[in-house]
Amino acid sequence: MDIATIKEEINKRVKTKKEQAIEQRDKIIDQMPLLIRSFISEAFIYQRVPQEYLLSSILNAFGNAIGSTVNLEALGYTNSPNIYSVIVGSRGDTKSLAISFALKPILKQDNEKYDVYKQAEAENEILPDKEKVLLKREQILISDATIEAALKIHNENPISIGLYKDEISGLIDNMSNPNSRDGSQWLMLFLEGFTNGTVIISRKTTDSYRINKACPLLIGSIQNQLVYKIFEKGKLESGFVDRLLFTVKLEGNDIVNRENISSDVLHGYSNLINKVLKFRYKEPFTEPITLHLDEEAEDLLFDYSQSLINRKNDYKTPVKEYLDKLNINVYKLIIIVHSMISLSAYDGIPEKVPKKAVQLAIDITEFYLLNFEILLELNPVKDVDATINGVINYARQNGLTQKDVSVFTKKDKSTVSRNWKK
Repeated sequence: MDIATIKEEINKRVKTKKEQAIEQRDKIIDQMPLLIRSFISEAFIYQRVPQEYLLSSILNAFGNAIGSTVNLEALGYTNSPNIYSVIVGSRGDTKSLAISFALKPILKQDNEKYDVYKQAEAENEILPDKEKVLLKREQILISDATIEAALKIHNENPISIGLYKDEISGLIDNMSNPNSRDGSQWLMLFLEGFTNGTVIISRKTTDSYRINKACPLLIGSIQNQLVYKIFEKGKLESGFVDRLLFTVKLEGNDIVNRENISSDVLHGYSNLINKVLKFRYKEPFTEPITLHLDEEAEDLLFDYSQSLINRKNDYKTPVKEYLDKLNINVYKLIIIVHSMISLSAYDGIPEKVPKKAVQLAIDITEFYLLNFEILLELNPVKDVDATINGVINYARQNGLTQKDVSVFTKKDKSTVSRNWKK
């Protein structure tokens, strides 16, 4: 073990998780493009938005803008940059402001697309019935929609769909409510969509949908006082919580400032997001850009993936299961980081990903692990049964079916059926 590694291990033993997370956050921001660093810094100084909140919101915004226009093939897996982000804090911590700042350019584009759609709708309405066409609205973000509406929008916008909510606890409650059909279907969308699986929804009274490569994203906030709901009865067994990238408040700014974020920074950020959106709206969109790692980058990802598996022995549930999903999230973060860095320098995205981008994605992944551990220190949970029998018990308690268990656990129907009958 070299001296640097020894020092790192010693520091871990003497620093709190929060101190480690602050150090890791600063390390990540220092590696970001100048424009992103300036945005995060000025939002903290002038608008008192915690740096970690805006960092996570920006990463999610880039994932939303990219969608499935860019994917990564590495170590036998293919991934899109769809991440599920949760900002944790108290009332008045500017959680929503961070999300709003990051998503603003995408919402502006959505509004412009809506105006175009309404104009086309008005023109279509006055045509003879034989000449009327079926219109589809181009849209990325949704905030308040039923699952039927969300699936319709995703069906019409297969590249991706992004759900953003001020308070996410209600959605999580619905997911575990046996009387909420919407809840179980939201859960299915996010579980299947995490690895871009096929989502099939059949209805007798409404339209049915088959989304072959679902690509949902999620960003929302939750109050500290409501975090316990995430970890209460049965919610860990579904695996949804394991997929969430939490960001807790690490540092605040209590100094009010008369100045605002510079227009150059805001315009620069908007232009950067719009660069990404051009890949989405180029005509016609055919195939995604497929990224591959260069040799050094692949070696680094291979070693890190193995280390996450090895480290599971050092943790108990639910961190052990969380590490499994971090091994998927790191791929998603590589796409986001590589695209952000590339488009900050020029107009294209090179198909070869360098070691530097992979290392930054790993640093971000470790940052989210620290945040999850901090969250658990504040909200300790009892051991849960994450075996197939534990999932079956959870399914029975919440009125779910064998098919739902098969989807959640990726087990074949016969295996689920055998265990269901025990």
